[in-house]
Amino acid sequence: IPPTDITPAEIQELQSLARSEMAHVRLSPRLEEQFQRHTRHATRGAKVTLALLPALSFMLAAGLMQTGLVTLPGSAPASLLLLILLVSAGTGAGVAMLLWHHVETVWSEYLIVAGVWLHTLFFEWLRYRGSELGLDPSISLCIPIAALALAKPAKRHGLLIIAGYLIITLYGHTWASSGLDDRMLGDTTAEVLCLAAAFVGLVWSRKSQRQLLATSMLLAVVANRDPLTELPNRRAFEQHYDLAIQAVSRGEKRTVLLALVDVDHFKSVNDLYGHQHGDQVLIRLAGVIAGAGRRAFDMAARFGGEEFALFLYDCDSASAERILLDMLDNLSLQNIPHAGSPLGRVSVSVGAVVAGPTTRLAQAYQMADAELYKAKTAGRNQIRMTHLAWPTSSTR
Repeated sequence: IPPTDITPAEIQELQSLARSEMAHVRLSPRLEEQFQRHTRHATRGAKVTLALLPALSFMLAAGLMQTGLVTLPGSAPASLLLLILLVSAGTGAGVAMLLWHHVETVWSEYLIVAGVWLHTLFFEWLRYRGSELGLDPSISLCIPIAALALAKPAKRHGLLIIAGYLIITLYGHTWASSGLDDRMLGDTTAEVLCLAAAFVGLVWSRKSQRQLLATSMLLAVVANRDPLTELPNRRAFEQHYDLAIQAVSRGEKRTVLLALVDVDHFKSVNDLYGHQHGDQVLIRLAGVIAGAGRRAFDMAARFGGEEFALFLYDCDSASAERILLDMLDNLSLQNIPHAGSPLGRVSVSVGAVVAGPTTRLAQAYQMADAELYKAKTAGRNQIRMTHLAWPTSSTR
C-alpha cells in the first residue's frame, strides 16, 4: 500500500498495533492482507530452504553411500532408503518451485502444511516398516517444529500442521502396537509440549513482525504526507511524478499536467483571522484541489506554506483548462471569507504546464512556476498555462 493511500482510520489502526502489547490486534482487511503478503515474502527463502531439505538429504545420503563412507545397519537394502529419500526429495523440490513463484499467495502456506504432513507420513512409515534402518523416532518431530520456526505460517495454518502431525503419529503408534502404552503416552505428551512451545513462539514472532511492519508503515506515512492537510508532501509528489512519467510507453503521445496552486494574499489571512483559521483555510483548499484529480495516477500535494501542486495523468490542454476552471469555481462556491482580498473571499492563482513523457520534473516545475508568477502579476484569481509537449487528445 503506498504511504499516500493509507486512510486516517488505517493510521489509527497502525498506531494501536505499534503500541499494543497484545498478541493480536484486529486490522482492516486491506492492512491484514498487506501484513500477510509481507510476512509470506519475508519468509520466502526460509520456506524454499525448508522444502529443499529432503532433496539435499537425498543428495548427501546418496553421495555418502556411493563412496562407502556410510553403510546401512542390518539387512536393510540401500535401495529402500534411497527410494524414500527420492520420493521425499521430489516432493520437496516440487513444493519449493511452487513456493518460489507463488510465495505471496495464501496457497503457499497450504503447500507447507501439505509438505509437512507428507514428510511426516514418510518418516512414520520408516519408523515402523524400516526399523532396521535405526532411525531415531524423534526425527519426525523436527519437521513441524522447523516449519513453525522457519516458515512462520498464520496461526490457523500452524494449528493445521500440529494437528496433522499428532494425528499421523498417534495413528502410527496405535496401528503398530495395537494401542498406546505408558511409554508412548509419555512420548506423545513430550511432543505435545514441544509443539505447544513452538506454537507460542510462532504467535509472538508474528506479533513482533506485525508491530515492526506497522512502525515502518507509520514512518513511511510521516515521511510522505503533510500532517496538516493529509495530502502527499513534495517528496512523495516528486516520486509519483517520476513513476507516472515512466508509465507512459515510448512513442505513446500522452501528456500530463503539472499545476502549481498558490493562495492569494494568504499572509493577510493569518494576520486578520489568526494562524488557526489560516490552517483551516488550507485544509478546505486541499480538499478542493484533491477533488480535481480523481484518476488513479492523479495526485494533489502540498509543497509547503500556501503552495500546492496538482498532477493529472493523460491530460491534454483542453481537459486541463476545463478541470482547472472547475477547481476555481468549486473554490468560489466554498465562499471562504477574506476581508484582505478585493474579492472578499479566498482565491488562488494557478500556473500550469502540459508536458510530455520526456519532460523532467525540474523543467516542468520551472515552467509552471513562471506561469504562476504571470498569474500573480496579472491580477491573481486566474490560470496561466503553457506547453512543453505536442498537441494531443486525452480520454478525460
